[in-house]
Amino acid sequence: MKAPVLEVFRSFQGEGAFVGVPQVFVRFRQCNMTCVYCDEMDKMQNAPWDELSPEELTAQVCALGGPDEIHSVSVTGGEPLLYTPFLRKWLPQLKALGYAIYLETNGTLPEALARVIEWVDWIAMDLKPSSSTGDRDWQTAQERFLRLAGKRLLCLKLVVSAQLVEEDVRQSIEMCARSAPQIPFILQPATPARAILEQVPRESLQRWQRFASEKLSDVRTVPQTHKLVGWR
Repeated sequence: MKAPVLEVFRSFQGEGAFVGVPQVFVRFRQCNMTCVYCDEMDKMQNAPWDELSPEELTAQVCALGGPDEIHSVSVTGGEPLLYTPFLRKWLPQLKALGYAIYLETNGTLPEALARVIEWVDWIAMDLKPSSSTGDRDWQTAQERFLRLAGKRLLCLKLVVSAQLVEEDVRQSIEMCARSAPQIPFILQPATPARAILEQVPRESLQRWQRFASEKLSDVRTVPQTHKLVGWR
């Protein structure tokens, strides 16, 4: 069994609630979404990748740092839950070696999560309103995902672009208030990329922060810090 892996590298987490912690990043190829702001789309479409077995991938992770040297292994993409059969073979290997697992996901595949959640320590989930992504509406699937993720849910990220409409922001916040009101909720301004060239107005971010704070207990506005400082 093998899966397509775009890159394996060591760096610092640049997004969400774990900004600044050292991680080994494992980036899987392909996604079930086509977000207009995606900063990895060109890489997924054009960069070379390796077909790796679980054992080969584990060896690459170990070569970059042991579990006492890094905070966790970031399993990211693309959408890593597209490769659930592979993850069911690979994640137990990492856990047996003492690594903690940090899953970065778009939260649209709840059935896939159910098959691997026992080996996942933390989940960072991106919210995907259609006016921001340019893709279809995933709210029903994401609400199921939220309920399933439970205590492993570390943070929720709403990537906000200048195209994001007010109603979608409010619906996303209401969904989180129903299913995960205590989980850190992060408004993440989209870094200019591909079709997204305009920065989000500060007034919009402030307005959305106020509304979210009325419904949720922990609301933060955090950009992609790795883009600001030039981390990989």
